[in-house]
Amino acid sequence: MAYFAVLWRHKQISLTELQLVKPSNLTTHGQIVIFDTETPDLISQLGGIIKRGTTTILWDLLAQYNILATDVDNSDDETTDESNKSLSWLPSIVGTNSRILGKYLKQSGFTRRFKELTLDHSDREVQDKGVELILIHSNESIDESVIIGRVTHYQDIDLFSAVDYDKPSAGMGIGMMPAKLTLMMINIARAQYETNHVVKSEYTIYDPFCGFGTTNFLANAMWYDTIWSDLNGSLIKPNLVWRNTHARHTQHRFTSFKHDATQPITKPFVKHTDMIVTEWRLWPVVTQRLMPKVAHHQLTQIGQVYCNFLTQVDTYFDDITICMTVPVYQFYDDVIWPMIEDVLYDDKSRTITPIPQVYSRKWQYVTRQILVLQKYSR
Repeated sequence: MAYFAVLWRHKQISLTELQLVKPSNLTTHGQIVIFDTETPDLISQLGGIIKRGTTTILWDLLAQYNILATDVDNSDDETTDESNKSLSWLPSIVGTNSRILGKYLKQSGFTRRFKELTLDHSDREVQDKGVELILIHSNESIDESVIIGRVTHYQDIDLFSAVDYDKPSAGMGIGMMPAKLTLMMINIARAQYETNHVVKSEYTIYDPFCGFGTTNFLANAMWYDTIWSDLNGSLIKPNLVWRNTHARHTQHRFTSFKHDATQPITKPFVKHTDMIVTEWRLWPVVTQRLMPKVAHHQLTQIGQVYCNFLTQVDTYFDDITICMTVPVYQFYDDVIWPMIEDVLYDDKSRTITPIPQVYSRKWQYVTRQILVLQKYSR
């Protein structure tokens, strides 16, 4: 069975995350990818997929419903009500990215009406009362041999919304990492880990700059144990009660300790960490009015924090997978990356893979460069 997925607008980041399911026979069709996988259950964990499902030939799809109708038509006269019930399996509405496909399905009697939807959006009426069918290739004409994607699942907007907006302490305006991006980074880290290690049934994720707790809440929601630390924990503290009453899968370990990430790690239980997923805050708030001299000083401070943190990680861990972000500031010289580059490439036991596409948001002057690091035992 072939699967398909509609990727998020940060396509390269989404494709990197997709490696978690170890896709084979991968083909790309604009925003859509088709692939095979032996771990389909992991697809539901991916944050960079807007909608997903399985592929089929249009003829097979129509035949499936025709068989249902034929079986009913061959029954005796006393099952007329049951016949109508079975025929109600035909969707009353179809959502599709192709008006041509929508008209074809309506004319064929597959549905009474259709809505044309963009790949980026979904429709509640279609989800509740019908089916969404995606034309994989842009065709000027439709026949029964075209490949159709039947949507079975949509991105978990409720999870992202809860973590981003429902917890009492949050701060998108001061650089809180978005839930969607965080989930993708967790999956990217695990994909990297499983490339170099035996696959495990349980994993522990550590965030040494926990901030509001986004990484840890999402890690628990995806069935991972987590460890978090911060310099004072003031940002996450108001969210702990919310976690116990609203977050998902709170039975998983949620260990904390106070720690300055630029200083040596002394807690022995941190050794159980499989992956570090983190970002330091995107500070300072950047506007076009920020003086270049001031910006350079502040960015140098950020770079020093990253350098000290990576030095401590090198000292404490013999084998660790890291997925982290490095801020990239528009309008100012790149100060941070040259500083940490010396630290990153100084250790020959580490591999560094920057994801080519940066994460950006409209109207924001700070973007995020995602780095995937793997340190091996010496």
